[in-house]
Amino acid sequence: MTVKFSMALRQARAIAIRSAIDTGVLPSATINFYTGTIPTVAGAAPTGILLGTVTLATTSGSVTNGVLTFGAIADDISADASGLVGFARILGDGGVFVMDVTVGAGQPITMPNNNYNIVAGGVLKFNSLIISEGNA
Repeated sequence: MTVKFSMALRQARAIAIRSAIDTGVLPSATINFYTGTIPTVAGAAPTGILLGTVTLATTSGSVTNGVLTFGAIADDISADASGLVGFARILGDGGVFVMDVTVGAGQPITMPNNNYNIVAGGVLKFNSLIISEGNA
């Protein structure tokens, strides 16, 4: 499916997503990485295993031309479990559900060297997260 929004709608959508993530309530926003597939219903309890959690900066990212590009993200230096990453859940400040995101080559979240196997106690990090017209 392809959807093309006007620039005004793209910009408003990206700003709305960033605002949902950056509410100013502590603790900071996080991204949880899970095995398995995204739940059919947004925000439903994941059936996969929580592999680890990374923490977003106080201001998660910037919006330019309708694209939300995430800034500094603190790695999880000791992953919770071992497994293959299937999706990620973005929780806004204070742990409020914002969105689920696919993880993999060509997806909104990619892992270094296309390695999606997480090892318990190892470092969990990823290359990029950009939310734009084509992937959100």
